[in-house]
Amino acid sequence: MFSTQLWSERVSKSGQGNWEVDASLSIRMYYGADEAGNLTFGYMSSIQPPERSVSLAIGVREGRRSDGLWTQTFILRDKSLSEPFQLFCSLMYREVSSTATEPAGLQAVEDSIEHWTRLLRRGWRQQLSRNEMRGLFGELHFGFEVLSPRIPADTAVLAWTGPFEASQDYNFQTAAFEVKSRTAGFQSIRISSEDQLGAENLTLAVVVVSDAAGADHGYRTLPELVEETRTKLSAVGNDALDLAFGELGFDPSDPVYDSYWFLAGESVFYSVTDRFPRIVSEQLPDAISRVTYSLDLQKLDEFRCELPQLQSVGELA
Repeated sequence: MFSTQLWSERVSKSGQGNWEVDASLSIRMYYGADEAGNLTFGYMSSIQPPERSVSLAIGVREGRRSDGLWTQTFILRDKSLSEPFQLFCSLMYREVSSTATEPAGLQAVEDSIEHWTRLLRRGWRQQLSRNEMRGLFGELHFGFEVLSPRIPADTAVLAWTGPFEASQDYNFQTAAFEVKSRTAGFQSIRISSEDQLGAENLTLAVVVVSDAAGADHGYRTLPELVEETRTKLSAVGNDALDLAFGELGFDPSDPVYDSYWFLAGESVFYSVTDRFPRIVSEQLPDAISRVTYSLDLQKLDEFRCELPQLQSVGELA
């Protein structure tokens, strides 16, 4: 398991060097520091990597080893950004660790770098809509309040892959969760693609999220929920949270969010088995994609379940 804590300890002791991340990965990856003490992270492949630029703070160096393998190394030029850089590398490792072949591993590297560069290039957008606020409130409530008795908050934030265009909101090694928020009295939810309910070991979590025009008892604003969540996270975990917010275009310091109050109520869980009513990509003709549809929750009672146990979840070191 990749550990940023071990990375920091090794660099602190030796000053420079490279260490392999995990010999079982689909592509070989390594971490370390160069002769100037700059943190480095990279990978090897039989395919020549493309020339690329990530940001002014992160240099990129390509090379070829004596055994014919190509290398691409990311070098942190600004040491004040050590924790965010290690977070970026942790996310890349996580993406690669879910692949089984070199081409898939290289694609995971590309996807991770695209997330980095898009975030750095895009910055914050205007504001979330009210429905988007309600959905984000439900996702944060599920990840950091419903799951919190079972797993560390840092583990939950690393598993929160929905903001990074994953098909499901939370992805652990042994389970995945798609979180939907609904208002009280509404008995349907919207499924936004044929991939959203297509994962294995998937649980659909439906959270009732009510809203109010003022600060009624028990209601919180999104910034208030964010601040409560931050107290459960380490410094690195908070960096991960900020990275996810950047992907969503959400700035919790924007005063517009202080005028909307929400309350998370009942959470109901559904086991998405082969018999569960859903549309998946394998069912669609090649010419059809991006299917959206609604599920009637009143007709899903036979699939209701308890919150599954989480085992062998990765931790954000």
